[in-house]
Amino acid sequence: MKSAANLGISKEVYSFSLPLGATINMDGTAIYQGVCATFISLSVSGHMFTMQEMGLIVLTATLASIGTAGVPGAGAIMLLMVLDAVGLPIV
Repeated sequence: MKSAANLGISKEVYSFSLPLGATINMDGTAIYQGVCATFISLSVSGHMFTMQEMGLIVLTATLASIGTAGVPGAGAIMLLMVLDAVGLPIV
C-alpha cells in the first residue's frame, strides 16, 4: 500500500483494490484443490469426472480459494468442501 501511495494512486482506490486482489488471486490454492480432487477420484475409486463435475470442481475450488485464510495448510481443509461437492467420500 505504501508503494501505491508513492505512485500517486488515491487511498480510496488502493485501500479497496489491493486487499481484494490479494484475496481473489490465490491461484495456487485453486489449482491444488482441482488437481487433488482429480487424483483422489482416479486413485481411490477409478472414477473419471464428467464435464459437469469438472465445472463444479472449478467453481467450488475458486470460491474455496477466495475464502481460504492466508495460513499454511488452510487449503487442505478447504479441499474437503471440494471433495464433498462432487460426491467423493470424506472419511
